[in-house]
Amino acid sequence: MDFDEDMATNLVSLLKDATIPNITNSEQIVLTSIVDCVSQVEEHRRSLDENGARYLLFFKQHSLRKTAESEALNVSMREVIWAYHSESQV
Repeated sequence: MDFDEDMATNLVSLLKDATIPNITNSEQIVLTSIVDCVSQVEEHRRSLDENGARYLLFFKQHSLRKTAESEALNVSMREVIWAYHSESQV
């Protein structure tokens, strides 16, 4: 079974409505944002190579986390290197 936008939408909806045992509310919010980010990367998958997909996933996750914390958006060298080695442009 492939992970697609419909599956991600359903999963995000379930994560917002249900409580998962043994994780905190903040961890569940992070899990929801990860599913949403992976969905967005999958949407662009045909135009991205592996390094481009890694960069996009971690950049989106990083920007969501920093937006939630109201901090400056600083990208680590790991993301910069993945973007550098990517042969695709978004």
